Amino acid sequence: MAPGGASRSPLDRAIAYAQLHLPDPQLTVMSMAAAANISPAALKLLFKTRLRETPYMFIQRRRAELAKLMVDQTDWPRDTIAMRCGLRTEQRMAIVLRRMSGRAATDHARH
Repeated sequence: MAPGGASRSPLDRAIAYAQLHLPDPQLTVMSMAAAANISPAALKLLFKTRLRETPYMFIQRRRAELAKLMVDQTDWPRDTIAMRCGLRTEQRMAIVLRRMSGRAATDHARH
């Protein structure tokens, strides 16, 4: 592989970029496409055909997974968790968690 991942596929580059920037509330499909050096339309098509979800849903799902992990494994306040996952507010985190898992953030047990 070339330095900097130049030989990685556009999909791999977009996913790596998204993973790195999940905490950034400004993460967008457009910024993912730019990181992959393809158009947003091409990125959407790649995601739909290869991952069977849109880039936006990928971002939301990964943020929900990260938030759930933090809720379950830390004692951090929920607003702190929301910010660290790029969801901005506790209310937004609750909506995304409910949509992705069918459970509210308050339903996730703390260990």
